[in-house]
Order: sequence, then C-alpha cells, then structure tokens
Amino acid sequence: MLYQPHSCDLMAVGATNEIYRLNLELGRFNTPLVSESPELNCIDYCPDLNAAAVGGIDGRVEFWNLETKQRVLGMVPNGVGPDEEITAIRFEGNGSLNLAVGTQKGKVLLYDMRYPLPMMTLHHQYRLPIQQIKYHHGSRKVLTCDKKIVKIYDKDSGKLFTNIEPKTAINDVELCSSDTGLVFVPQEQQRVGTFFLPSLGSAPKWCAFLENLTEEMEESKETVLYEDYKFLTANDLQQLNATHLIGTPMLKAYMHGYFIDMRAYQKLLSVSDPFAFERYRKEQIT
Repeated sequence: MLYQPHSCDLMAVGATNEIYRLNLELGRFNTPLVSESPELNCIDYCPDLNAAAVGGIDGRVEFWNLETKQRVLGMVPNGVGPDEEITAIRFEGNGSLNLAVGTQKGKVLLYDMRYPLPMMTLHHQYRLPIQQIKYHHGSRKVLTCDKKIVKIYDKDSGKLFTNIEPKTAINDVELCSSDTGLVFVPQEQQRVGTFFLPSLGSAPKWCAFLENLTEEMEESKETVLYEDYKFLTANDLQQLNATHLIGTPMLKAYMHGYFIDMRAYQKLLSVSDPFAFERYRKEQIT
C-alpha cells in the first residue's frame, strides 16, 4: 500500500491487475487503475514526480502518472528472467531519479530512470524473493532483505557494508529515519527485532542511551579479548619450549598463532629464561 498526499488516496495492489484507490477524505473507492500485468506484488510512490511504480508477477514494471491517471511506461527490466517476478520496488526520493527493483530470485537492480540499463546489480546468495528495499540517505546506503537476511550495501559502489541475519524469518525492514542508525526488523516472532548500527548514524533523541550502551559494549569486548591472554606465534612457542602444548586446552588457535593465559605464559617464560625479568628491569631503567 501507499498514500498519495495530493489527492488523499490510499492505493493498494494484490492478486489482481487492478490498482485500488481508496479516497480517505471522501471515504469511498475511486475508479481503479488497470495494469497490463495479471497480478501485482508491489507499489511505491515518488512525490517529486507525482508518479507510482508497480511490479508484477510477469516481471513487468509500470509507471503511472497520478495527475492524469495514465500509464506512462511499461517494461521488463534488463536482467530479469521470463519467469522472474518483481517482488519489491523503491524510489530513492529526495529529488533523486534513482529506482531500485527487487526480484523473485534475490536480485536487486539499481536504476537511474534516465537510462534503460541498471547501474549495478546486487545479489542475495540465498536466492529468495526480495521483500523490502530501503534507502538510508544519511550514510548513502541501501538496505535489502529477504526472509533470511538483511544486507546493507554502499549505494555508490555496490560494495557490501554489513549483514543482519536474525534467527527467525524476516517479514520486513524499516528505518527509524534516514539519518539515524536504528533499524527495525519485523520477524516471525512476538517482538520486533531492533538493531542499532552506529556506522549508519547516531541514535534518535528519544533513545540516546544507545550511544552510551554501545561504547560500554566496545570497552568490555576489548578487555575480555586481550587483557588476560598473550598471543604467541609458532616461533615464540619454540623459544619457550612449549610446542608440546599445541592441541591442548592451554592454547587457543587464532589466525597464525595461539592465545595462552597470561599466568601460564609467565610461568613458561620464567622456566625457559630465568633472567628475563632482570633484563627487562634494566632496560626500563636505562
């Protein structure tokens, strides 16, 4: 569904070729717009153009001028297969002529409406229908989701920024606003999933405590990971005569080496080189 503010019409599409228009000021249905697609999956509105775009099960995208109530253009986007439905569509807005189209097979096509070919194509590896597309104007990112994952891409380069993959199926994704880092993800559970990404933007004023909470989590993470452990390479273990500890719970493999408890490291160091502390003290004095 979408709301057209110029005429107070609530427009809705579904398992039919008609675009229903309910006038909320008069409380009655207006004459529906008839699409060439047999059924419609999605609709979006561009206030800058006063136009609507709809996506059908036959892979067609249609653009309607809502001032004249006439279809302006109907096409099958380049890269959409013959049996591939259009499942999501989104205008960027804010004076932009960019448009994003999501398909049944997990593809998102980013268009400049002045050019017939997509600027770039984003892929979901699960190859599930795209359910929602959102533009985040503050960080110049685009969010896309299917029922398993929310992907966040850089709008200009198409590079993947990060993923959000909840444990339950995703129904939708919504931004608190286009300049904050708060993201809502309705799922197949009683609670709405709430995610705060400081890289996208600051927290809204009504939940500013998220900023402090994020900083505390970052500080605690650094303390837990590094304070009580020493990182050793294979050469360090040979110098300590501790290669026999490889494969035991004493060493935790990480990247090209191992983590060892700091107390165990101090004991190994005192056995292999009993004068190490004296040399360290002299170096600090000089």
